[in-house]
Amino acid sequence: MNRDRPRVCLLQVPPFAAGRTGTGAQVVAAEIASALAESADVTLLHGYTDDSPRAVHRDATGVLTVPAFRITAQTLRGTIAPHLTPVAREALDAAHLLVTMECTLSGGPAVPRVVCLGGFGYAHTFELLDGGGWDRLVVPSRHLADMLRRRVAEPDSVQVIENGIDPDAFAPSRPARTPAPPPGQPVRLLLPGRPDAIKGGAAVLDLARALAADGTPTTVYRMGGRRSPVAGRPDGHPGVTVADLPWRDRAAMPELYRQADLTICFSGIPEGFNLAAVESIACGTPVLAWPAGALGTLLPPGHGIVLTDRDAGPQAWAAAARDALAGAWRDCREGRRYIRDRYDVSLMASRYRALVAQLLSAA
Repeated sequence: MNRDRPRVCLLQVPPFAAGRTGTGAQVVAAEIASALAESADVTLLHGYTDDSPRAVHRDATGVLTVPAFRITAQTLRGTIAPHLTPVAREALDAAHLLVTMECTLSGGPAVPRVVCLGGFGYAHTFELLDGGGWDRLVVPSRHLADMLRRRVAEPDSVQVIENGIDPDAFAPSRPARTPAPPPGQPVRLLLPGRPDAIKGGAAVLDLARALAADGTPTTVYRMGGRRSPVAGRPDGHPGVTVADLPWRDRAAMPELYRQADLTICFSGIPEGFNLAAVESIACGTPVLAWPAGALGTLLPPGHGIVLTDRDAGPQAWAAAARDALAGAWRDCREGRRYIRDRYDVSLMASRYRALVAQLLSAA
């Protein structure tokens, strides 16, 4: 520890392993920790379960990761009581600033606090908002900021810092144009999240059946935390195959997007920012999405996202899917340019560093 550098604690609920994170808040947490470590001593405090690693670890960027508290029903709802391991308590007591990801800490040191909230409508959202106690509430889109400013006591405390990706890591495998699958050619759909109803697990199967009914054999790849892949199997509808995949290491995600013809973002949650959509388009694979949350304004029309109404039904979704496939190369090329200018991880990192420097200076 360098006593001349500020000390920052970053708090999240899931067990942390930066190389094994897939999408969502854990990815953002890893990027924030790495960015802040350039100018601060960063300790990442995370939850643990009976079967998760319990060792303290320092990664290549200098971030110290510490199993800090047992994951319970309470912590999964976003509120962490101050029952921390001794190492975690020591780090927290020495901190100059606290950043929490999708959660809030009951009690703790009287230092500036940044709460990061990625979406709206989760079980823990209202508890987190009602708990207050932050100096800055950071959200990843104007859409989410507008919603929260109408609810929180201090609207000016809400700040937008858009999430970012590394456009050099998330890139097409080759720059040459890849034609859309011709009629009758098999199509591969990727659901880059849990295959439950709130993440579109049932709807993506309805879409696949609609495509198959019109003569397009379709395979649905779903991610669900299995330890090993499950080979494709018929789902009971002619022409539809389902394959379940384990969560992938972060470095393996670009190849997963590249192998798909179309990524499906059918979320029933008004999320603040869909990182998977940006990652997929950056890799050259278009996205079919319901316009929930910020997805409707994430990229301009013609930049890789084709929107379809949730209530339109499977036949309309299938027509929109064919539109997305037909314009995939052109639209994703424009989308990649927009992503590099707007959602580069270096922009996100610099904005978090500036925010932390501002709060520490004011303190």
